[in-house]
Amino acid sequence: MDVLRESNWVLSVGTFLPLVGVIVMLFIPKADEQLHKLVSLVTALATLGVGFFTLTQFDFDQAGKLQFFAETEWIKVISSNYTIGLDGMSLPLYFLSM
Repeated sequence: MDVLRESNWVLSVGTFLPLVGVIVMLFIPKADEQLHKLVSLVTALATLGVGFFTLTQFDFDQAGKLQFFAETEWIKVISSNYTIGLDGMSLPLYFLSM
C-alpha cells in the first residue's frame, strides 16, 4: 500500500491538524511565549503543506467527482458516520482555509 497514492487521509489531516496544534498548546505554560509561537508556526506550516499537497494531487480532469474521499463509522450507538471529500468547487475554499 502506497500511503501517498492512497490519499483518503489527506483531508482529515488538513482538517484536524490545527486542532492537534491547539491541544498541544494547552499543555504549554502560559509564560513560555516563544514555545507557543513555535508550535503555532509549525502547525500552520504543516497545515499549509497538507493544503499544497492536496492542491498538487487533485485531478482537475475529474473535478466534478469527489476526490480524497474518506468514509468511516464514527459513533456506532447513534449511527453517525464521518464522511469527507473534495470536488472542484470546494478545492479553492479548502485551500484558502489553510
